[in-house]
Amino acid sequence: MRHLILILFALFTTIGTSCSSDPASPDFDNGTFKQEGAVSGDVYSLNITDNFLLAGTTKGAFKKSIGADDAWKSIGLEIPDSKVVDFVNWDDSQIIAVVKYDSVRQQKPTLFKSTNGGSSWNAINVEKPEGYQYFVVHYLEQNPNDPKNIFAYAGRILESNDGGKSWSIAYEEGGPSEFLTISKYHPSQIWTGGAYEIPYPYLTKSQNSGESWILLSKSFRFDTQTTVKDVILHPKQSSQILVGAGGSVSPANVIRKSTDGGQSWQTVLTDINGISLTHSSRNSTTVYASGRNADGTLFFAASQDFGDSWQQIEWSDSPTGIQINDIVSVMEGGQEVLYFGTSQGIFSYTFNE
Repeated sequence: MRHLILILFALFTTIGTSCSSDPASPDFDNGTFKQEGAVSGDVYSLNITDNFLLAGTTKGAFKKSIGADDAWKSIGLEIPDSKVVDFVNWDDSQIIAVVKYDSVRQQKPTLFKSTNGGSSWNAINVEKPEGYQYFVVHYLEQNPNDPKNIFAYAGRILESNDGGKSWSIAYEEGGPSEFLTISKYHPSQIWTGGAYEIPYPYLTKSQNSGESWILLSKSFRFDTQTTVKDVILHPKQSSQILVGAGGSVSPANVIRKSTDGGQSWQTVLTDINGISLTHSSRNSTTVYASGRNADGTLFFAASQDFGDSWQQIEWSDSPTGIQINDIVSVMEGGQEVLYFGTSQGIFSYTFNE
């Protein structure tokens, strides 16, 4: 009888251990880094459509099929003295790209639209808001529930309700912005931030799709000057927020977390300039952060508990002096793949699962 009890105990223990493990949680450091061909130089943004990845670079726009073992290919917008810095899209076919020129004092078109997945592009004839002599767009964000409702940072926060043709000022009291984020899990929340000239951090949010804004700069400040780089919200609890920040001194390079909607903050990761944050495509409560570290190598930090603990993975064969400008996660052939848009082209990390 005693032996039977021990056998049953061992069996239940094995079953319990198996059930408590999370098959959706990857072994973060069990993967392979790779440099993606065809794209070199500065990559400013990576965006995901239904079936494609888009990259904005100093050499125009590039595209790659998700899940297919094909190379990145150029899809145009190679305009002299310019770079492609961002995209929004309705589907695989309809895409808007942001072109930014080396000189801000220009009257050239800054928004281009494709209706055939990037095979051809046409400039959007933009109706500028009153007071704009030069219309220079830095970032675009799209309302997940209404694709034609687009927000932009162009010195102020602007809003379009007709797919980018006409614009109005949504918010003009903030500081210079480094990013603009609309949470796909909480579409009424819009976040933007950067730094004032000092540079103290600048951070603000809207909880009602841009109708009103709450300034959070004072609550976010800590014991050094820094710039807010990116924001990501917990997929189920909108009061939980992670913010990446960075600056010229080590204490400025941190990830900070709030559990009360931005009223108070604590530092949860140090020594990385958190330029880009993204959710895992496998498990949305898992998040990744990347940007620039002290070694100047390709790396990412991963957290399975939305920022309470972190694991950092660094490529031992990384190019030196590299900065990661954007990071996205996709599923390809049953494996999670991270893509990095960097100052030296596009790289990927495939989890060996």
